[in-house]
Amino acid sequence: MPGLNATDRLLVGYTLGVALLTAIAGRDNRSQLALAGLHVTIAGFAVALARLDSRPAGSGWSWLHRWLPVLALPWLYDAAGRLRHLVVTHDLDAWIARADDAVFPGRWYLAGARWPLPALELAHAVYFSYYLLLFVPALVAERRRPHERSMVDLYLRALTATLLAHYALNFVLPVAGPLAERSRDMPAGALFLPLMNAIYVAFDRGGLAFPGTHVAASVVAAWFAGRRFYPRAAAGFAAWAAAIAASTVVCGYHYPIDALAGLATGGACLAVVLRSESQQAAGAR
Repeated sequence: MPGLNATDRLLVGYTLGVALLTAIAGRDNRSQLALAGLHVTIAGFAVALARLDSRPAGSGWSWLHRWLPVLALPWLYDAAGRLRHLVVTHDLDAWIARADDAVFPGRWYLAGARWPLPALELAHAVYFSYYLLLFVPALVAERRRPHERSMVDLYLRALTATLLAHYALNFVLPVAGPLAERSRDMPAGALFLPLMNAIYVAFDRGGLAFPGTHVAASVVAAWFAGRRFYPRAAAGFAAWAAAIAASTVVCGYHYPIDALAGLATGGACLAVVLRSESQQAAGAR
């Protein structure tokens, strides 16, 4: 569509694609129709914001236009979980759990439940920090160094591409993760444990566990933060992403193989976006 940038096209293509898939493969119930409508609405909002931002007086819409894909991602994450059985009618956890046991014997994802409560709270705090990693470094860089806006735009494109690719994969590879065992064995906690439980109740409907979506997005966010926004803190951002990857297992949300796969797919998505950037830059010379 004319007037849409690369990130807009990713968002519009994904949302309209899911709406079409729901229309074709859905079971014609109200919940699925409502989710199809949500996707069409987000696509329409993206197109409208792109047009408003292109007007001479459209600068007031610029920030919302640029950040809309990331702001919409939690709702799309929730919807992808709800719709995950449109193509494959059951979760594939049995297959993933067998593969995980072959690589990481001993059910590592249950070990964290036996940790002392302060250590478990810390692990859940690290998991919660994922949301900060996605937003805060880019927002601070955007505010303090406006001349680097193009780099923030590239980050938003890479993050959107990575998450939407994993959401789309969820339709053919739905894996819920060890959530049922987690809810049985994990203590209630006092702060970050119930906070993460509340977030999952609000936005997680199962699926999206393999490859680890949070891990893949953390790879992209940490790379941009450590290589493009704050190079002097590169080691710290790498350690942050690694801690988040470990916490997804310790906190019982993912099999270890999920996290390992998320590291690989996050790196692959990042490489594709960076290669595209390099080719565009070469073509502009």
